[in-house]
Amino acid sequence: VPMYPTEGSTLELHVSVTPPYAWLNNKTKLFEGNTWKEYHQWLLDGAVFWKLFQECVFHVNGQAGFLGSFLPTRKVGPFKRFYMGGIMSATRSLVGQEGISLRGYKNASIVPIDRDRGYKGGVMYKKLSAELRYPIIKHPFAFLYGLVFAEAGNTWAQYNDYKLRDIKPSVGFGIRAQVAMLGMVAVQWGYGFNKRLKKGEAKQLEFHILLGGSGI
Repeated sequence: VPMYPTEGSTLELHVSVTPPYAWLNNKTKLFEGNTWKEYHQWLLDGAVFWKLFQECVFHVNGQAGFLGSFLPTRKVGPFKRFYMGGIMSATRSLVGQEGISLRGYKNASIVPIDRDRGYKGGVMYKKLSAELRYPIIKHPFAFLYGLVFAEAGNTWAQYNDYKLRDIKPSVGFGIRAQVAMLGMVAVQWGYGFNKRLKKGEAKQLEFHILLGGSGI
């Protein structure tokens, strides 16, 4: 992955599938009474880069995710549901959650609850973000650039809860660096317009920091 892409596009599809125990049991009765987790998860991620002037770059990224079961009569379970907000680490998937970042909000603060079964987390999500980037330091071992961003997204606990305009927007700014041997280092501030506040709490910028990993 280049440190600072200036043009081009990417498109990724990630699919996670467990053995279809419910479907096999429905056909063969081999797994009757099983309690093993099962799901199929689809994650789509696309990005486009445009060079505007000098080395200023406009970056647009769109994401969507879907979590399903293997039988129409069987509802989606609690595993691999989407938790959105803040800068979410991929390691959250180790505890059965799929973290989706949304700057301007606290980590895992956008978590719907399934009204039928009480499970936390969404079975669908969408997110769209745009960044304007400009390089500050250019070096083979460290590339530092500033950015301003606007993004919006949401996640839903049931498919029929989805609404096209039901999104949570945010704006912000920050700096990001690609450092040799460390990967990405990012410091960012974001303001979420639809942030839930406790009584007496005022809206303010959310501070986000990311150390390690890679990205564009």
